[in-house]
Amino acid sequence: MKRILIIGLYIYSLNLQSQEKSTVNVEVNPEVSLFSIVTYLSGHTTFVIPSSYQNLVKKTFKPYKKHPAVSLIKKMYKNKNVEIESTHPIMGLYCTTLPNLKPNFILQKNISEEEFENYLKYLRNFSDEIAYLSFVEQQQSEFESWTNPVKDTISKYKLADRLGSFFGYHKNFKICLDPFNSWGGKAFIPNDSSFVKNNAWFILGYNIYREDGSDITKSPKFDYKFMLVDLVWHEGTHTYINPLIDMYKTKFEPYSALLDKELQEKLQKAGRFKWNWNQFIKEQITRSVVAYLQLKYFGEKEWEKECLKQYNIGFVYTKEISNILKKYDENRNAKTEFTNVFQHIINYFETIID
Repeated sequence: MKRILIIGLYIYSLNLQSQEKSTVNVEVNPEVSLFSIVTYLSGHTTFVIPSSYQNLVKKTFKPYKKHPAVSLIKKMYKNKNVEIESTHPIMGLYCTTLPNLKPNFILQKNISEEEFENYLKYLRNFSDEIAYLSFVEQQQSEFESWTNPVKDTISKYKLADRLGSFFGYHKNFKICLDPFNSWGGKAFIPNDSSFVKNNAWFILGYNIYREDGSDITKSPKFDYKFMLVDLVWHEGTHTYINPLIDMYKTKFEPYSALLDKELQEKLQKAGRFKWNWNQFIKEQITRSVVAYLQLKYFGEKEWEKECLKQYNIGFVYTKEISNILKKYDENRNAKTEFTNVFQHIINYFETIID
């Protein structure tokens, strides 16, 4: 088992890109946007912050609310215990570009390949009926007013480059803005190791009210610094570490008792679902990386604030693990693998487990 793990990590490191800087593309992705619009029309969005774009979509596409691409959504997810508003829009990234809109990546859960392909027939028909691509083309100047400030903020704080530098290699970042998404950011991590090694794709929602008030006369706004720190550093870290933690799953498993009933209750109060140990480890290390980067680039006050916030919602090991990450970062060299830090985290767990 140990030999297999070493070989797997060696192959993983050989395939890493050697690009010197991260690339960042911010867009209103037509496929994600299409999935998001039908989700909105279906009524499966908990809350949408008012905007001029929401008002335009509502007026333009309201007559199509009973189209099968809209009405079938509820049936597709019946008894599957998922939040449709966050699950359905990101499926646009699993597809080829319009007008073809065919499966491009294998869905990992929730919907079978047959269901997905059948649904895409209705969605292509929906796109044709509403002249969707023409609608998208007409909104390009509006979309640029959303995307350019996001790109500028990421560049100003070097968020993508700083994350890549921490992990020792850079990726191609793509951020897809979704004005109907009130729940925040989500990483796209398909079951394709080559893609994940080279790319970090996300959806970013409009979930903070504008300071000058949000209403149907104003565009959505996405360029808040703390939102982008959370998106690029938090969701970005998942794209780096999730495959590695899956490789090390058996190494972390002996410490699963740390996710006890009391901690599980604390996490569920903040998040609404029951965590398993592998999910928790990925999330706990990710949040610790964000906390450490806050310390390194924004100072101790921001680090303390981040650690306290994470502790209060159940990620109680954030401060200790972020200190482990600090030591790792200060002592590593160009050849040091990030997986080296896992043993130090395991050693820490060894000292606190009963």
